[in-house]
Amino acid sequence: MSSKNVVDYIIVGGGPAGSALAHRLGANPQNRVLVIEAGSGSDLGPRPPAPANLVRASSSGSPYMRHYAHRPYDTDRTEQRLTGRALGGSPTAPGLIWDRGGEADYDAWEAAGITGWNRSRFEQAFTAMEKNALGVTGGRDVGSPRRPEVPGPPDLASAWWIDALARHGIEAAEDLNVRHEQAAYASLSTWNGARTSGPRALLRGYGRRSNVRVRTHCEVRRILFDGTTATGVEAKTRRGTVRFTACREVVLCAGTTGSPLLLERSGVGDPEVLTAAGVHLVAANLYESVLELELTDYRAPGLYFFRCNTAHHSIALARAATPSIHHLEFEYDSLDDVGRAYDRAKANGEPISISLGRHMNDKAISFYVRNPSGFHLEIGCGGIEVGEHWVPHDFGVPDVWGHHHASANPFASPTS
Repeated sequence: MSSKNVVDYIIVGGGPAGSALAHRLGANPQNRVLVIEAGSGSDLGPRPPAPANLVRASSSGSPYMRHYAHRPYDTDRTEQRLTGRALGGSPTAPGLIWDRGGEADYDAWEAAGITGWNRSRFEQAFTAMEKNALGVTGGRDVGSPRRPEVPGPPDLASAWWIDALARHGIEAAEDLNVRHEQAAYASLSTWNGARTSGPRALLRGYGRRSNVRVRTHCEVRRILFDGTTATGVEAKTRRGTVRFTACREVVLCAGTTGSPLLLERSGVGDPEVLTAAGVHLVAANLYESVLELELTDYRAPGLYFFRCNTAHHSIALARAATPSIHHLEFEYDSLDDVGRAYDRAKANGEPISISLGRHMNDKAISFYVRNPSGFHLEIGCGGIEVGEHWVPHDFGVPDVWGHHHASANPFASPTS
């Protein structure tokens, strides 16, 4: 194997995530980084933001996008989706509008329990990544890689529209991304009239970094494993099949459909699906086969307890209507400690989401309380330990006694 095909890190996918990761890893000159992109190495080029370019880039047969059929979970409806197929990923063919989004939406995320996901934090992130033609006005950083600009000269019809809104009390502004309650020209993902993007800004520096290489027109077909450890990838190029070796890590940045599909093609996934497709099974379960956790027990349908040491379980996974964290457990030394914690919670008016009780599987006595972040905290003691001869089993009923839930569905996404 050529020495060029042996690196420290292989990043599959040259879209936004892969570009950002390569930029960070490549900052250390000791890291040999290879970015593998299935599409071309050039995007639409420095074309002006004309509607025809967007149509051309997203049309059927376009070299910049891949069309695929998608069936949403638990439905019979089929939808057509697009995903980027070029260095830069899906932002390769955008409509070029640079919009920070609604301020209220960010605050709503934090109100729903996602601590730190608020308007102020996102404004800081946008400020750090934007370099705007308006300079530092409106909270912009003139030294940042992303470069949105306002088109010019303004067209007469838009000027009339903004003037009409001003006469009805909607103030005209220089930058719409500062306050959405105003009227302004939309910022574009262009600089000096030429198309730009976050990935392009990050990838621009690769030519000056000898430790970062980019291979385009190189489609990864499967991940190579030594047991359950990823050691490289096998890719299809214009010259045939090539293998690349990663001395440290293989990182998948191929998108929400590309990464799972590549895992399944490589033998990581549902055994029934892989067997039916004729794929050799490498890892049936991420937690057991890749993270090397052991299954302790389970309760049908869809609740599984895994451990990484002698404690009954380190993590539990359950099927739920909405993906979320249900609870985090703190194990106390004695029942008296649990009782005192229960009294303090009641005295301070904290909502007891699940009453005092004893679990059937790990025998722990505990109660649950909602924390400020929106998910639950379990306060308990007396959980059992298991040995190497433990046999996983369905433990049937959830509790020996107690543990009455305040809501009908204990695994529903908590709401504030």
